[in-house]
Amino acid sequence: MSFLEVMDIVLVVLCVVGYGLQVYFKVKGNVVLTVSELIALAEQSGLNGREKMAQVVAELYTQVPAPLKKVLSKEHLEHIAQKIFDWMRRYAETYAEVTAASASEEAREENMKEAVEALNKEAIADLVSELLGMSLAAMKTEAASRGIETDGLRTKDDYARALVAAALAPKA
Repeated sequence: MSFLEVMDIVLVVLCVVGYGLQVYFKVKGNVVLTVSELIALAEQSGLNGREKMAQVVAELYTQVPAPLKKVLSKEHLEHIAQKIFDWMRRYAETYAEVTAASASEEAREENMKEAVEALNKEAIADLVSELLGMSLAAMKTEAASRGIETDGLRTKDDYARALVAAALAPKA
């Protein structure tokens, strides 16, 4: 047997195995989808847990082709449905925990923003109040001490605006 003949056989075997895996995962996906839908319908029925499982298994068993019913018993289908239900429950619980954690984190961030805004408003009010009582000469001195560019500033209002803008500017 030559190398090319061996490679041809290996290629055919790999294609068959690949096709088999493709069919397996397609069927598995369809089963998971069907069981998930049946579980969702059973959850809406208002029955208790055992009755819901019996409803899911009975409906699933009716969808199994006749030749496979010998291989897939109701007990086996119940095991499959339970695994999928457990997975769905874990997913839902994890999602709820993550959602609650992010909601509380967002609430903390929102509260922090509100607190900072309140402090900024107080600081601005204090600054404006102080500026209203200052003379033009005092404002010039304050602007110089804060390193504010005063070229072009002439009136008390100009200096007040520059001082407030410097107070509101983000700190580097």
